[in-house]
Amino acid sequence: MAVLDPRLFDLLETLTRSRLDWLAMEVIDGIRSGRAVEDSPEALAAARKAIGSKAPPRARGEPSASTPAPRPIEGDAQIEWAANYVGERLQSTLAQLDASLTMLDEIVEGRQGDADSQAAKAPAESIAVLMDGDMPRKCRREDVAVAQASVHPLIDELYRWSVSVRTQIQS
Repeated sequence: MAVLDPRLFDLLETLTRSRLDWLAMEVIDGIRSGRAVEDSPEALAAARKAIGSKAPPRARGEPSASTPAPRPIEGDAQIEWAANYVGERLQSTLAQLDASLTMLDEIVEGRQGDADSQAAKAPAESIAVLMDGDMPRKCRREDVAVAQASVHPLIDELYRWSVSVRTQIQS
């Protein structure tokens, strides 16, 4: 299990202050868990060949499931991984929220029904109410659009932060 690089603390504190403590915890868990070791291309090719053959499988003793231990993420790799993870996670979260609002719009507007009755209906605005602890947070489609437009500059800043932190001289 890798020890958190102290250079990550500013990022984690910023996420927490921005009420994204769930994302800070995911970053910590991801770094502590390490990177999963993937099978080599040769092992995958051999498995595909074995599955594709018509011969019955041969028993090779006791079945066992072994998963290689994850590789720790250390040093500069932690900084780079965390910056990439935060950007990708924010993008995917906003995409999921947008898709949820689209589904809510379809349900509210009754798009499954008669086309003539839909033309008479005024479009409704779906609002997602998210529970953040005990505090509800309303989220409109415009909020999601603004956040999605802001995520790309944020990813650029995360990249710059990552490079800056990794290239500074440590004392």
